[in-house]
Amino acid sequence: MSSVFQRDGGSGPACVAVNGRTDTMWVPRNNDNTNCVHTNEFDYAAFWLVDLGRNYTVTDITVFRRKGDPLRMSGMSVFVDNQLCYSFLNRTAANIAALNALPERINITCPTPLTGRQVRFQKHGWDRNFDPGGYILNICEVQVWACKDGLYGAQCDQTCSGHCKDNDTCDNYYGTCPTGCSTGYRGADCRCGHCRDGADCDVTTLRCLSGCDKGWDTQFCNQSCTADTHGYDCGERCGQCADGDTCNTVTGLCPNGCQPGWQGNTCKQKCADGYYGQRCMSLCGNCSNSEMCDKVTGTCPTGCQPGFDPSDPLCKTPCPRMQYGARCSRPCGQCQNNAPCEVVAGRCDVCQPNLLPPFCQVCEGKMYGAECDKPCSAQCGGDGSCHRNDATCQAGCVPGYLLGSGFCEEKMSGESSPNLAGPVAGALFGGLCVIALSILVGLLIRRSRKRSSSETASPTQASHNQSLESGAPVELNGQVSLPEKTGSAGGTDAEESHIYDGLQTPDDSDRAPYATPVFKGKQDKGINSHTYQNSALHNSDTGKDYYNL
Repeated sequence: MSSVFQRDGGSGPACVAVNGRTDTMWVPRNNDNTNCVHTNEFDYAAFWLVDLGRNYTVTDITVFRRKGDPLRMSGMSVFVDNQLCYSFLNRTAANIAALNALPERINITCPTPLTGRQVRFQKHGWDRNFDPGGYILNICEVQVWACKDGLYGAQCDQTCSGHCKDNDTCDNYYGTCPTGCSTGYRGADCRCGHCRDGADCDVTTLRCLSGCDKGWDTQFCNQSCTADTHGYDCGERCGQCADGDTCNTVTGLCPNGCQPGWQGNTCKQKCADGYYGQRCMSLCGNCSNSEMCDKVTGTCPTGCQPGFDPSDPLCKTPCPRMQYGARCSRPCGQCQNNAPCEVVAGRCDVCQPNLLPPFCQVCEGKMYGAECDKPCSAQCGGDGSCHRNDATCQAGCVPGYLLGSGFCEEKMSGESSPNLAGPVAGALFGGLCVIALSILVGLLIRRSRKRSSSETASPTQASHNQSLESGAPVELNGQVSLPEKTGSAGGTDAEESHIYDGLQTPDDSDRAPYATPVFKGKQDKGINSHTYQNSALHNSDTGKDYYNL
């Protein structure tokens, strides 16, 4: 209160107006039963207030005035915090009767519920000439009415939801939670869960008929999403948040960004092709076969393109100096001024003298060409090498070939050759012919002996037989003739004729039907070929030619 009356034993302190005693008889302070408050005489802005301890919604206040002096209530107003609840009449001639009719217990109802913590009774001034004592505040008991904790309403007949934050009680009149709702509940009274898009729950079952809002789950929508889920009804998975963080259950956002290889607001989008790493800001290297690098690490799955160092898993490092190609495995050629070659194909801008661009290579082995990838001719002599630029043989030719204009060409067939392939093949073939001829002669001798045992030989026949025994041919009437084969009984054996029995050479023929092959070696660019030539013999006695079998 603003002041305490001091005369006539004085007034009690402010607390006596809320001590629960409703006796309205003024009793001075020096009496043990003091129960009314009285401000000082010259306090021109007198007030008294009570602190309720927390906010309440106030609708009804009861005040007990001093007995025998109702006019002391004139010109006084009642406030809840700074909100006016009620004002008593001023002391005027017109109001004297009404003021005198005030009961000792006065019930005040605020026009609207007022929420506040302090209830204050305030005198608003006086007119010295008209009302010398009108400024004194003199009351005995004040009662501020509110529902018990857990109940609310005008009649305190409704129960709070019990879901106010930090177990706070709801508003005693409206049932709302002044500090908000506990986790999982929403609405002014924290009764419903988090229904989709702020919809109300069913008033009876409290279920959300339209589903849950973002970040909430269960049929009452009062449980937050579990780790790694978010969105309506917790129906979406979190993205790839950095450091193993979980996303915001409502928005899906990652608190510290994305893991390497991921991007977007919710970290659900992989890096675009050709990019990798944190926030997908790094460019891939030079992967082989135009493959994309790993979107997290940037490594190339099957190695690097030619020209890039395979020891660098990102394939961003060019080949070491003077190396090029796949896996940097090929040495550069001899570029002018010992400059390095281009790392992919190995080209030089300019070669050292006497080397062929663009690779400026000195070929090794039996190879030639700009890339040393063509074999020298197999007919080159010496170590088989040839000129690196034009493939000419540098050490002559192998036996059987002649060097002409730098290249080894085939010899003419009539020229002698140190090549031994022809003589060896001829000797082998000649040996086979001798064996075949010996077998033939043996068969003829055997047949002749059988015939001579069965019949008398004529001089001509005897001569013929002698010729057979000696292996010489017999000329009969200008023809080379062999005797007919006879059987063991001396007759002609027509059924046992031999392929050689009909052999003869007509005198008007220029060549024999059978001839001894005469081998002459011939080699055509490394490939042996054979020609066969008939050999004719001349008999000087008869002037006839015959053919040696």
